[in-house]
Amino acid sequence: MLDYPDKLSRFLKTQLPKNHHDFIPIVLELAAKKSIQLLPHYLADYLIKKIHNQEVINQKSVVHVMFSICFPNVHQRLYIENLFKLIEIIPEVRCKWHPKENIKDMDLRYIEGDIPTFQVQCPQDPTKRTTIYSYSWKTYETLFYKKNPQCKDNNCGGLTHGWFDYDEESKKNKTICKSTCNLHGRDAFKKIKEEEIKKFKSKDSDYSDVPF
Repeated sequence: MLDYPDKLSRFLKTQLPKNHHDFIPIVLELAAKKSIQLLPHYLADYLIKKIHNQEVINQKSVVHVMFSICFPNVHQRLYIENLFKLIEIIPEVRCKWHPKENIKDMDLRYIEGDIPTFQVQCPQDPTKRTTIYSYSWKTYETLFYKKNPQCKDNNCGGLTHGWFDYDEESKKNKTICKSTCNLHGRDAFKKIKEEEIKKFKSKDSDYSDVPF
């Protein structure tokens, strides 16, 4: 079917609702270029745009079409599944600083980059943004609103997760937040690490003169 654009087009039109007919040209172009293996990547980008615009997404039809013409690998499937989880979460989102404000009151923002992130922006103070979907800079695990605790720093709207530091100077569970967080971010983590190493070396030196 991939070698017959007319047949493929008819199939897609019958399987996808009209609100997803804008996905058909993407599939046809990939098929024409013999690059259908890239479909999961393009589907993820397509879903992100739809989510950002808060458009209706028919999960069953989109997934059905993808598996009918392409089989994504484990990582691709997980990425797409997580985007669908995000869709389910959005109606439950509330502003961290003003819990009565829901998604209807706030702007949904998408930040591209190595760590793609969705946030909602507080209408009362645009500088305050509640993270609802992101990835950990430390472990690269996916972080979700409600599933992961919000940061205890009142100036930060990031999501946190625990990470056990097995290094000799630490050996304890640490809280990780978004990289820019003053309390649990990258710089804060580095500072704590440096202090732990300094304290650990100082402790060792206290026993340097003890005869054995």
